[in-house]
Amino acid sequence: MSRAHRAPSPGHAGAGSSRAGGRAQPIIAYETDLDEAIGVATALRRARSPGAPWSSLAVLARTNAQLVLFERELEAAGVPFRSGAAGPFLGAQQSGAPWIV
Repeated sequence: MSRAHRAPSPGHAGAGSSRAGGRAQPIIAYETDLDEAIGVATALRRARSPGAPWSSLAVLARTNAQLVLFERELEAAGVPFRSGAAGPFLGAQQSGAPWIV
């Protein structure tokens, strides 16, 4: 079972938006990297508006190693993805540059 909790941030309800009138997003902390990957895949499925392109959503990861878990969980959830690499994260050669999904 995935465990997550909303992390309190003193004086803030969540991460701010750079758009005028944009709403703050909650900050959610996960117990493990796997829990986070499952949570992100679930959140993407819920966040996509009907008819909206998947390319309107993005994921940034703290480490390249996390991207392996994200790939597996996005695939399991039926969420299409692509990376800056020529192929999937699992087959991509690791570099020092961050990956953007």
